[in-house]
Amino acid sequence: MDADAEWLLAVSAEDMVQWIASKCLKVIKLGSPLRHILLVADSTATVYAMDARCGHRGGPLESGDMEDLPGVGLCIRCPWHGHRFQVESGHEVVGGSLRPSQRTFPTEIRHGALFVRMNLASDSVPSDSYAGTEAAGHIRAQESSSLSLWLDGCDRQAIGVTGEVTAAASAPPSGHSSDYIADEFLF
Repeated sequence: MDADAEWLLAVSAEDMVQWIASKCLKVIKLGSPLRHILLVADSTATVYAMDARCGHRGGPLESGDMEDLPGVGLCIRCPWHGHRFQVESGHEVVGGSLRPSQRTFPTEIRHGALFVRMNLASDSVPSDSYAGTEAAGHIRAQESSSLSLWLDGCDRQAIGVTGEVTAAASAPPSGHSSDYIADEFLF
């Protein structure tokens, strides 16, 4: 088997220059099955790759804040519940310790293009459960017999334990403004 078989083109050389200059987080879909990968470039243009969905509940890490924590390093904070993850190791920062949470992937720049090595042979980590999901709004029914959700721009839906989805009224619950978001009920 070719040693380069697991290395996949993530960002072309043309797009790399623009992306690094923008200093933004970037989410790509890569691998088979597709995974959402978060790309983070630090101030020295070192690029890190990790699962883009938080291992806690699948939050969109690309919407989170970057923090440089003393003694820990560059971290991203999940916008849903505030969990912090080292971008280099994928470890969650819990008090004064670190625990595995996010799958990370080696990166390499070749001829100006970014390649990511998709090696999934290691033990599972919490982010594996959410790696293929789209951004916010995707939920799983767990203990209740049904769950109702309304997010700005989304239809209200009832989701049963078996996962069936039925459409309901497209409006926020009565008494709530149009900017109502009910994610606190999901977690």
